[in-house]
Amino acid sequence: MTDSSALRARHLGFSLASLGAPAVGAFLSLPTLLERLSPEAFGLLTMYWVIIGYASLVELGMGKAVAKRLAELDETSAITSRSVIGTAIWSATVIGIVTALLCIPLLRIVFGTWIEIPQQLHALNRDSIVWISATVPILVLASVLSGVLEARRDFGWLALIRVPTGLALFVIPAMLAHQGFALPQLVAGIMVVRLLLLLLLAARAEHVLPRAVFRPKYDPAQLKSLLSFGGWLTISAIIGPLLVYLDRFILASTHGLATSALYSTAFEAVIRFLVIASAVVAVMFPRFSNLKAGDKTSAQRLYLEGNLYVLGAIVPVALVFILGGHFLFSNWLGRADLDSRSLVTITQAAAILSLGLVLNACAHIPQAFIQARGYPHWTAGLHVMELGAFLLYAPPIVKHYGVEGAACTWLIRSSISAILLYMMAARIRRDQNFS
Repeated sequence: MTDSSALRARHLGFSLASLGAPAVGAFLSLPTLLERLSPEAFGLLTMYWVIIGYASLVELGMGKAVAKRLAELDETSAITSRSVIGTAIWSATVIGIVTALLCIPLLRIVFGTWIEIPQQLHALNRDSIVWISATVPILVLASVLSGVLEARRDFGWLALIRVPTGLALFVIPAMLAHQGFALPQLVAGIMVVRLLLLLLLAARAEHVLPRAVFRPKYDPAQLKSLLSFGGWLTISAIIGPLLVYLDRFILASTHGLATSALYSTAFEAVIRFLVIASAVVAVMFPRFSNLKAGDKTSAQRLYLEGNLYVLGAIVPVALVFILGGHFLFSNWLGRADLDSRSLVTITQAAAILSLGLVLNACAHIPQAFIQARGYPHWTAGLHVMELGAFLLYAPPIVKHYGVEGAACTWLIRSSISAILLYMMAARIRRDQNFS
């Protein structure tokens, strides 16, 4: 496939649009949800969103493994795209169904034993968990098909599919809440949107690679190859979001759902801009994978481009939250009738989180480079160590300092991660003669 800076920029625009749509949907919908739902119900809904997003990661890294494998194939390879995709689809289906069956008892332990649920939300929470579990297989398969289209650099169609469905992920629940529907119906609406996304991805992937999706071909040899790479990614994929969202659950367990809702509001506003880094990674990962050892010019250009794209977009966002946070949140959340103390809490948390946003976003580039160059075990080991450290310092900080403490733990974790990932990437660039 031909490549150029202009083509990468265009692909980045498509990728950013597709991944940024949920952020726009959240911006439009959160005021309505805050207005229509009780603080406890809204706090619970934000945790459902976290779990639904997290559930897509149980596909054992198949999505990114497929993207890497397809990017490495050439016309002379005896391995076919159909066997790679088919193996991933069959495996993801089994994984999704098994995980869905495990979700119901596990989530009932989390919501009820670890996190106290108000009596009036018990029945609603129980029904919502069923809908969340039913969404898991859909999420897993969608992750694999997204990897297929990213490997084929089909970012235009990905944007066409993801933008409306990404908006709907938040707009549909807000519309249902406005009409008076309860939490289970809101979660069911999210599931329907995810199902539509899956069907559209499947149709497009089948068009690009005929018979690869609707007549998947299973190849045991490919399964081993995909799992050997994807398995390490899964460790990072499981622990990474835990490090991002665990503070929210700690806050809910120590200070209650209402306090967690304040933090979630600031966090969702800030964290959604990580889609910028995710969009850059989606464009760069297949290209990092396809680099030939010793190709210094291409490696340096791609690595520099990735970092500049992220920095150029993220730093202005962080400055807006730091310098104009109070104005932003007071106008955005005006209909929610928040008291002044709550508004100050949200604004302060967002300012702290925005610093972590810059560091976390930048760290996406060296992490993608490390994984694409065949060292996913490095990032997996780093995330395991980070989680161990986080579990030591985060609970006491969150317990004593509440919302601001939770924001600080995320900043601390992002700082450590960024420093270590850039050091690891520098080592690989030297070893593979890229610098």
